[in-house]
This record gives sequence, structure tokens and C-alpha cells, in this order.
Amino acid sequence: MGKRTVFSTEDKALCLRVLKKLKKICRINGKDILLVEKAYAFAYDKHDGVFRKDGTPYITHCLEVAYILADMDRSNEEIAAGILHDTVEDTDVTTGDISRHFSPQVARIVEAVTNIEPYLPEDCELQKEDIDELSDNKLLDEILMGCPEALYVKVADRLHNLSTMSAVDNKRRVAKVNDTRAVLIPLVRELAHAYSLADRLEDACLQAEQPEEYAKISEKYQSYLRENNEHLPRVGAYLVHSLSGETGSRAYVVDCCFRERSIYSIHNDLIAMSENKTELLDLFSLRKVPLLDIFFVVKDECVMQPEQVFYDLYDVIRTGVYFPESKYQRREAFELTVVGFGKSLNSNLNYFVAADCYDIRYRIFCEREQDYKEYLHGYGIQQIRENGRNIQVNTGAPQNTFVPMITVYTRKQEKVQIEQGATVLDFAFHLHPKLAFGAKYAYLNNQWDKIPLSAKLNHGDTVEIISSTAKDRPENEPYEEHAELRWEEWVNTKKARRALTRYLEEKEGRSTPLIMVLDVESGRNYSLLFGAVPLDLAFAVDPKRALCFKRAYINKSKVPCAIDRALDYSDKVKIEYGDEPAPSFDWLRYARTEEARGALIDYFADKIGK
Repeated sequence: MGKRTVFSTEDKALCLRVLKKLKKICRINGKDILLVEKAYAFAYDKHDGVFRKDGTPYITHCLEVAYILADMDRSNEEIAAGILHDTVEDTDVTTGDISRHFSPQVARIVEAVTNIEPYLPEDCELQKEDIDELSDNKLLDEILMGCPEALYVKVADRLHNLSTMSAVDNKRRVAKVNDTRAVLIPLVRELAHAYSLADRLEDACLQAEQPEEYAKISEKYQSYLRENNEHLPRVGAYLVHSLSGETGSRAYVVDCCFRERSIYSIHNDLIAMSENKTELLDLFSLRKVPLLDIFFVVKDECVMQPEQVFYDLYDVIRTGVYFPESKYQRREAFELTVVGFGKSLNSNLNYFVAADCYDIRYRIFCEREQDYKEYLHGYGIQQIRENGRNIQVNTGAPQNTFVPMITVYTRKQEKVQIEQGATVLDFAFHLHPKLAFGAKYAYLNNQWDKIPLSAKLNHGDTVEIISSTAKDRPENEPYEEHAELRWEEWVNTKKARRALTRYLEEKEGRSTPLIMVLDVESGRNYSLLFGAVPLDLAFAVDPKRALCFKRAYINKSKVPCAIDRALDYSDKVKIEYGDEPAPSFDWLRYARTEEARGALIDYFADKIGK
């Protein structure tokens, strides 16, 4: 936070404009305006004359955080805590003060999101990243032990910080992005199941990490939206008119919602089309990249899968007429044709790719009403509390427990503080993950004996890491990453363990491990991807016959297994088939192999096209 000075007339006017915007969204969503005004007056007094690094009054950041919370329709207490979230960390305010002026619940939320630095003893020497890790532990403890509201306030704070980091140095931006991806996004996905919120965080990370590329893609996306702002509302009206009714499958349809895509998801589409990132913008066209997301939402009590309802109504959706409300507008024929299928990287949800009569593409997600609400904002508070009891998260050091630190030096005699018990490999990760991934050994204290990566460091050691991924490696030495599973036994610091775990998980995803299963009928063994289901085996045996799949039995069981039951190595599978093809759209949810998914996509595309 910047130094205290005096707000100018323009600064005060900016504060009032942001406050007005906040109060407007609060009125729309039925929030307590008086509580917002009270929290603003309190926070303004404490942050008066303080500026952010970008030159804006600090209080505007607090208001923007509250605006994000109000826009997500969070509680009055969370919105107030959003305005007050930095008062304990950056001013002389205590949580007791907030409890007296507002409520114990608001005070607890603010305390949960407060950085741990104010609670450290004055003589405590911890680096910024170590303080951040302890603060993450503290936040996680609070979320899991009765204050899940803090998760949303922290997310709102991070969203605004990431989107306004142009004045922050690159090292700090990268650290904030890495922390968001390692801590907040997994929490939002796994604990709250708020996939839309996770998308927003990924979007903000991309904006902070690659601001120029983000700006170019965003500008082009907005230009496409402007160019098509006349017919997009008509497409929406056409769909609503086509799907409204109380008979047949129409009776199950709740809504057809249009949502703008995140730049992060568009960026992923462009990367999938090209390995050369310099050409991403050239690949961005309406014929290649879906412009909007459509959520086809059905009632929770619907006995059919949402995809099946969509399939039943596809003839209505594919060809229809737009009926304008105004008599001065002409009726217009539309076509919305399925041209492909896909899976979201963020939420793992399947979607149809559809094109309208203007050749604009859309991603169509078919969801039940409750699932759609969870996608947007996640579980309710009670569900997060219950979910938190059933998950295990490695919280690292407990709150207010400080790991003793030692001081070691780089070969250039740069001072580094690291946890006692750290190894050579921990030190490599502390310097930079890429350096660590290629680490081979080290030299200690200017001696030429090769020290293994597992060796523990002592206070005062001078360490030189020898790595095949170092920037200053010899020109004739190839770039090679050596990280492997056994390295998990050689790291003792949370930072190293987190970076290594993420790397190994991504590496495992790229390596596509295989299992061997036996098809009982043919007596042949088949190699399938790890996680494959009986349906995948059927398509590996005979793609055409697999469309007649009925049920499967595993090993000696006389009870049919679930269609999504993951196969194990050496499983013996007996598959029963029907006489006629009868695949369900559900099969797209369960198939794991490209062969199975491709055959299903071709089948449905042919059937839908007829």
C-alpha cells in the first residue's frame, strides 16, 4: 500500500463513483445498502490518503472487491467484509473493533483473509513468500473449520489484484499467479465446485501473466461481439421461443442462458490449434472459435439426462422461426446445427459445438438446474462446510507455528533464508522451479565434491546447483528435465513439494499410462488408457458392435458393473451386446478414449444430421 497523503477532489470523486456502482448492484440483488455505507465510512477513514501503486485511492480496491462479491450475490456480511478486508492488515484496526462496529461474523471473515504478517513477532525474519505460505495455511484452516465465506472474499480480492497489477514488478506478478493456481483455484474447484469462478481466476492469472497477449485476444473478442450485437439477441429470442411450452420434453426446460466466454478458455482453444503462440491471434476466427457459451438447463426432477432432452428437441432447435416482439421487425428463419463435440479443460463438462445461420459457433452445455447454479457460484455455505469435512487437504504448518529458518548463500554470495531441514533440492526449487527440474547435484562451500540432491543444508552453507536447465549451462549440454517421483522423498519445504507435485501430475497426464485388460469373448488382451471403462474396451474390440453395448461384467462377478466403472490392470471383462445400436448421450460422459469418443461423435453427428 502506498504512503499516506491527501486525496484530491478527483480522487474523492472516483471513490464516490465506485461506491455508487457498488450500491447499484447491491440494490439490484437486494443487499443491505446501509451496511455498505457504514462499512465504506469506516474503511474510508482508515485508508484516507493512502494510494495503490497504480496511483488510485486504496479504498477503491476495497469497493471493487465488494462489488465482485455483490455481483456473485454473496451475503451482506461478505460484502461488508470485502470493504473492510484490509483494515486489520494495513491499519491500526483490530478484529475486536470490527466485531463491535459490525458483527462477530464480519470480524471473523476479515480475520480469516488477513495476511499473517501483523501477528508475527517484530524480530521474526521471514521472506515474503514464506509469509504468504503461512497466510494460505491460516486461510485454509479458517475455511475448513467454520468460515467458508472467507474463500469468496479472498477470491474477490485476488480477482481485482490480478487484474490491476500493471504497476507491480514481474517477480511479484508471477508469485501471485503461481499462488492462485496452486492454492485458490484448487480450493474453488474441489471445495466449492464453483467452476465459473475458477474460470474467472484463470482468466485473471492469464491477464497478469501475459498482459499483451491477453489484451490482443480480449480486444478481438470484444470486436466480434460488437459486430454481431444485432443478431445475437435474436438467436437468444429464437431459442427461448422454440423451447417454451408445457408438453413433451419442452416441459423439462428451465432456461437457455447465454454467457460470454472467458479469455482463458479462448486462449486454450487457440493453443490447441497451434503450437506456435505467436500465431494465436491469426487463428482466432468465428469459424474456428465458439463466440458464446449456451447453457441448456433442465429441471432437477427430469428423469432423462440433459443431453437426451436436448437431443429430443434438436429438430425444433435446428430449424425454426424468430418471432419479433415488434411488428416492424420481420420474421427470420434460423438454423442451429451441431457440428462437433468437446470437453471443457476447467470443469471437465462435455459440450456440443453448434453453428447458426450466420456461421457463428457456440458451445452448448446441457446441465440440470442445481448443477448450473453450482457451476456459477458453487455450493451454498452449508454444503461447503459438509464437503470440507470429507476432503483431506495438506495444510502444511499449522496456524501460528513458525518453522525455524537458516541462512544459506548462492555462489554469488546472495543471502537466502530457507526452512531448517531443507535439502539441496529444496534450495533449487527456492531459486527457481525450472532450475530444479533439471538439477543433477550441487557443490557446497566452494568444494568440488558432488553433493546429492537429498543432502540437507546447514546454516551458512554456500550452494551451487548444477542443472541441465540452468540459463548459464554449457552450450553443448542439452536442456533436460530430470524430475521424478522419488524426488518427493528429497524435499521438505512446502514450496518445493507444491511445485514438484504439480509438475509430476502434469507429466503423468502427458505420459498417458496404459493398462492391460482381457476381453472374455474374444480371449484377447487390449491396452487401454488408465481410467478406461468397459465402454472403451467395447470400442477397442469392435467400434460398430460397441454401439449395441448393453452391460458388462468384471472378473467373476455375476452383477453388471456400472458403465463408468474404471478398469484395473488384468481385469477380465465380459460384454453383452444388443441387436441394434442404442447409444445414449450419457456415453459421452463416460468414454475415456479418443477412439470411443470419436465413434460416438460420428454416430450422433450422422443421426442428428438426418
